[in-house]
Amino acid sequence: MATTLEYLEDMFRYEGNAKITGIGNDKDGRPALILDKTFFYPQGGGQACDVGIIEGEGLKFEVLSVIYVDGVVLHGGNVLVGLPEVGKPIKLTIDKARREYNSRLQSGGHLLLNAMKDAGQTLVATKGYHFPDGPYVEFSGSIPENEREALIPKLQMEVDRLVGLNLPVTWQLVPPEKLHEVCANVPANVPKDKPTRVVTIDAFSQPCGGTHVRSLGELKGMKIEKIKSKKGDTRISYSIPKA
Repeated sequence: MATTLEYLEDMFRYEGNAKITGIGNDKDGRPALILDKTFFYPQGGGQACDVGIIEGEGLKFEVLSVIYVDGVVLHGGNVLVGLPEVGKPIKLTIDKARREYNSRLQSGGHLLLNAMKDAGQTLVATKGYHFPDGPYVEFSGSIPENEREALIPKLQMEVDRLVGLNLPVTWQLVPPEKLHEVCANVPANVPKDKPTRVVTIDAFSQPCGGTHVRSLGELKGMKIEKIKSKKGDTRISYSIPKA
């Protein structure tokens, strides 16, 4: 039975109830719980997974990895107390601080897309890496070396402007066949086996299944770090304070 992905519609819920529908193993061979629904974010879309705790009567399970496979979410980790049983109701609690930081990193990548557009750049984004160890967005096309250093302060000015306006981040579920009606650029790798969601910042919409902030003021301190072009692609790195 497919897992309902509750985080797609409610990204700010950190506790909730579900039911165990299956037991398997994650990619590292650890026990993994399959649930009827989850708001744990599975790794993907350039974003790290959530971690946390699953508890039930006589059960405590530490979630260390979350992956999406063929319609179900595997919550992998360690059994701390008891044994999981199919059909048992459980409570889910995710690590709030980790989720919130991952959400800032994901929204920061989208804010960079807005900054590029507002700075007059037309390169199309092809990849986002929103992990804490060096987030970046990659674009198809090169920026001449003599223009890169001048572009950094332009992008920073746009980032600071939009963060200062504290614009809302909005989202909606959109049928795959309708994506081109609401998004200027629809990547070829949009998953076909998940509900599709569109995230909008300042009237600029992008398909994204990741988690986000409520408004851009939460990205205060975001910094454009460097721009690098290689083999016809351009990578723009950024950073966001952890707290």
